[in-house]
Amino acid sequence: MTYYGRWTYKFEEAGRRGAAACLIVHNTAAASYPWHVIENGRGNQGKPFYLLESSHKHKTLVEGWITETAAERLFARSGFNFQDLKQTAHKRGFKPISLKQTCSMSVKQQFERLTSRNFVAMVEGTDASLKEEFIVFTAHWDHLGRGRHGEIYRGARDNALGCSALLEC
Repeated sequence: MTYYGRWTYKFEEAGRRGAAACLIVHNTAAASYPWHVIENGRGNQGKPFYLLESSHKHKTLVEGWITETAAERLFARSGFNFQDLKQTAHKRGFKPISLKQTCSMSVKQQFERLTSRNFVAMVEGTDASLKEEFIVFTAHWDHLGRGRHGEIYRGARDNALGCSALLEC
């Protein structure tokens, strides 16, 4: 998947275009992970995780996900078929449509500064002609274990698999 298919791009693009909110319709096959991954949070205690240096200047007021079933109900209330419009959206020249619906909500935000422990290692090669070439291996570590009240932040398995594979290399 390219950057343009990632949820971060979708939120940024919605903000650039002046949207007040952006709800991504979760599709398990396309995302390669089931809905419960979204339900359990984005890896960081269920809160969005932004780097302090992140520009993230094009931001909508509300960013989130809905299931495909919820999207189908929402579109049907506006007289549209979600699956039909989804197919249309895959074609060049697709133009957004208004669902002519309103939404009221209140949002409460909290910010917390966290420290992430990352490391970098380098093993120097022995071939003099390749001294200036590098191979970079990466893994992510974004599920931070347990919360202050003992709740478990799911995702330790994918963290452990990626990090342990790198250590094995």
